[in-house]
Amino acid sequence: MTEPVDLRVLENACAILGRENSPLDAYMPIFDDLNTIVIKSSADESFRKRLAGDRALWKAVGQCFSAINDVDLRNCVAPDLHLRLLRGIVLLSRNFGAERQDIPQELLLQNKLTRWLAKQQKSYKAMEIALFSVSYEFFYNISKSSVLFDKSSLDELCDILVYPATVPSKNRDTLLLPMLCFMSHLVQNDDFLYYFLKHPCATNILSSLLIEDIVKSHIEVPVVQGEKGALTSISALEAVQVEIWSSILTHESFGVYLKDQRLNNWENFCTILSLSQLIITSREKWDKTQLTVIMSWVYEVFVSAAEELRLFFEGDAQDEILAQKIHRILTISLDIISVLSKFEHVREFILYYGGLKTLVDLLSCLQKNCIRINITRDKLGVKRIRSTNAAGEPVKDNDKKASRIDFETGTIKATNFPECKSMVIEILAYLCYGNEEIQNRCRELHALELVLSNCILDDNDPFIKERSIMCIRFLLEGNQKNQEFVAKLEAKRAIKDDVLSEAGFDIEIDESGKIGLKQSSKVNT
Repeated sequence: MTEPVDLRVLENACAILGRENSPLDAYMPIFDDLNTIVIKSSADESFRKRLAGDRALWKAVGQCFSAINDVDLRNCVAPDLHLRLLRGIVLLSRNFGAERQDIPQELLLQNKLTRWLAKQQKSYKAMEIALFSVSYEFFYNISKSSVLFDKSSLDELCDILVYPATVPSKNRDTLLLPMLCFMSHLVQNDDFLYYFLKHPCATNILSSLLIEDIVKSHIEVPVVQGEKGALTSISALEAVQVEIWSSILTHESFGVYLKDQRLNNWENFCTILSLSQLIITSREKWDKTQLTVIMSWVYEVFVSAAEELRLFFEGDAQDEILAQKIHRILTISLDIISVLSKFEHVREFILYYGGLKTLVDLLSCLQKNCIRINITRDKLGVKRIRSTNAAGEPVKDNDKKASRIDFETGTIKATNFPECKSMVIEILAYLCYGNEEIQNRCRELHALELVLSNCILDDNDPFIKERSIMCIRFLLEGNQKNQEFVAKLEAKRAIKDDVLSEAGFDIEIDESGKIGLKQSSKVNT
């Protein structure tokens, strides 16, 4: 049971909190008594556990929160003292909330405190910031077991979640971690995420408090430069941010939110995709439900980008700004899909939604329209740039070369869509591995010829030769028809001599003179 003196302290505090004209000399005795209880609740575990289970104490806390809801801080005689007293009550609640979550949830204490915090005009003074910080800690503690969410309180909840973003940056650090810890619990509630992602404040909260910090720290190089940011060494704050974003991007409402951002805030859409790419490609384990949700939005982004690329090349293919937009979205979506293609569930998803043909059509479009580029460098920089078309013939159109290559810097422009073919071929390799039906379908879609023609070095697509050879190996293994098809191409000298041997196959001519392939005894790995 709560000692009478403890309840009396809370009752006296309630009387002061409920009045805007409480005399100054009324606060100090309460501060002394309350401070004693707060310190004891922090240091004495048995005391903390005993009082945390006392409903009467929690009801007294609830009465304090109800009382202050009738108060406008602007009208208080001593607003700072009022905030200080409320902070003491919240500190006590935070300590007890670490032991018991059910009673404060039943009494709706989070809603009562949130309501008052949301409706007050913000001053951003030290005591107000300290109150918000400890309030987040209290909310975090009482939501450990489960999250209590009421749709009617969403506006007030968003108001306190966005508060750190409105605070001057020098004071933001003390708020960010406790707020995000609380939010990490909130996003585990499906209803909260569903309504939150539709709320007008959602983008401000996500951009200011989640996206910008991680992106600035870990996404400092373009995707096509090879070495992407990786979540290998992150702070406690970043770990919470990543946890929150992982929950968001695997929620069924995320796709709708992403569409809205694409229509109304292109830069934010791209930044969100980059962050999602970073998180997805840095994590090894996803369950089937999570994979389904991720693929539902990333596949849609990919298909849209592939169609935009087709239309780009049907036009004059000169708009570099448009090419940069398409290239950015295409490389991000392809990278996510290629990383997730190691999961059987993802491969089944791609095949079910006709992704094989979309991938082959994209590869064909890239093969037809992109030029191959080989850049020779020495210690002084770029020494020689050689460009060829799909047939291996030198590109003689100087305007076309200038639109695809920056000859001053030796860099490849987005108009030539660097690295895209390489990632498409990597995904195809995953799809056809050990799957005869898909191997046959690839032959029917002329993917075999496309992949074979990319078994060469090309600076536009790093590692494309290695990935193509691996894909050819998977297309030929255990598939007699594909082996016969490739053997005929070899007989016509349509394949470079070393490609098949590197893929692990040798040409074989039987007694009747029929040309075929056999698995080499020395397979490159």
